[in-house]
Amino acid sequence: MAFTLDGSTVQITNVASVITNNPLTTTFTNDVVICSILLQSSGGSITSVVGSTLGAFTLRDSVTDGSGQFLFTYWAPAASVLTSEVVTVTIGGTIFFANSMVFAINGSTNISSPFDSHGPQHSTAGAAVMATTASTAFVFSVISDSNNTGAAGASWTLISSAQFSVVQYQVSGAGTFTANITADTQGFASMIDALSNSGAADTLMSQIWM
Repeated sequence: MAFTLDGSTVQITNVASVITNNPLTTTFTNDVVICSILLQSSGGSITSVVGSTLGAFTLRDSVTDGSGQFLFTYWAPAASVLTSEVVTVTIGGTIFFANSMVFAINGSTNISSPFDSHGPQHSTAGAAVMATTASTAFVFSVISDSNNTGAAGASWTLISSAQFSVVQYQVSGAGTFTANITADTQGFASMIDALSNSGAADTLMSQIWM
């Protein structure tokens, strides 16, 4: 089964403690829905991520660069086609700005356990790197964009960009992938993850690109 992007949406907020994402509508059944969040915050945290029909999302990964920027990814399986699904993110702590991007991925043969067993990977400073032996994988990265370019890196396809963050993807076979973006030089935090149907046969490795 081929992997494909099945819809995306983005929302930006300044200082508000709740992000109500724009509605997400999908085409296919059996999707995996990802919610990425960037916070510029003083000790901020995520209290909950909840879909209007999907219910509570599960935390997949989190990372901070140590200077007040935090990245999070949450996920939920979607067995049915989604129509105007609204994902609400509730934030704890004091924030200066935040954004959230929601996107759906189709092609997983097991939406209850769709991820490679060795992911996710992240870097607190610079571009996280991942290598996979999967014959086909949907690789995505979430990056704190220090230059606010809103542009995907070489070989990546942009899913969405918002205030100081970029989400991008590749559908590819075995290889090594770097969570880089165009003109990003300051080395803020990044994370990278993959869906594949190869299970334990995948091997993921992470390092910091210096």
